[in-house]
Amino acid sequence: MPGNRLQNALQHFLIELDGQPAGRLFAMSGGGVQADVITMAAGPISVHKHIRALKYEDMTLTFGTSMAQAFYNWISDSIGGGSKRKSGAIVLLSSSGKPDWRLEFNNALIHSLEMPACDAGSKDPAHITIMISPESTRSISTDLKHNTGVYASGLAKGWYIHDFKLSIDGLDCTHVKSIEALRVGKKITFDAVANIRDEVLDEGPEEYSDLVVTLNSNHASGFLKWFEEFVEKGRNSPTDEKNGVLHFFAPNASKAYFKMELLGLGLYKMEGAKSVNPNIAMPLTFRLYCNEMKFSAGPAAMT
Repeated sequence: MPGNRLQNALQHFLIELDGQPAGRLFAMSGGGVQADVITMAAGPISVHKHIRALKYEDMTLTFGTSMAQAFYNWISDSIGGGSKRKSGAIVLLSSSGKPDWRLEFNNALIHSLEMPACDAGSKDPAHITIMISPESTRSISTDLKHNTGVYASGLAKGWYIHDFKLSIDGLDCTHVKSIEALRVGKKITFDAVANIRDEVLDEGPEEYSDLVVTLNSNHASGFLKWFEEFVEKGRNSPTDEKNGVLHFFAPNASKAYFKMELLGLGLYKMEGAKSVNPNIAMPLTFRLYCNEMKFSAGPAAMT
């Protein structure tokens, strides 16, 4: 079962962290075990193949609200320059809430986070996706009834991609129509240790996606002025960059489920045509690089 994409709208997948239930997942994949095949010369005209140390596939987890605080804290502690290893398990539950399958993972690092795209005109549900790199995994499908009491965990609350609010220093963002998905990632490398089959993880620097926003030209005067100053006139030193915050809200509520801090924003590209007539609304898309992102979950996401 590891390596396949598992998905269930009823959230029959539960994650444990350090032996405690941490919430339900919409989908998961990965976690399988494999080894690379190495080909070596065995003579003038022959070769010999063999395998090297074990490799464990990255795991992709998709979820939303109502996860445990420890789970959201793991993400916060791993994004924005930090890192924190966690061990746990993914449990597949039957329709009666009993465990059918269990995939245990050891010393995993979160190496990517993807927040949902935002669209003011859409009613699609919102989800978050993370990828984790475990040092090792173990799949178990028998003798799973000894600990069924731990699997009581609430389902996710409603969350939609139109419930968002973007704020950027000095800019009017109230008319932003859509925002592309935000992504944070870091490269995980594997260092094989002699005579040890499990591999040791190391991680590189974080990389951040652009902030890509679309709004109509008749509400984009602040963005257009900043583009003129920052790009066309070349006033783009670090002191000319801006900071921002993207909030993801609960439906019809003033309390945010999640927050992404966007630090060191710089506008570098505009797509679309400005209308000569200011009364005609033309969509404009602005691309901003970002030097750092920070994730946090509010109390509303957990209760």
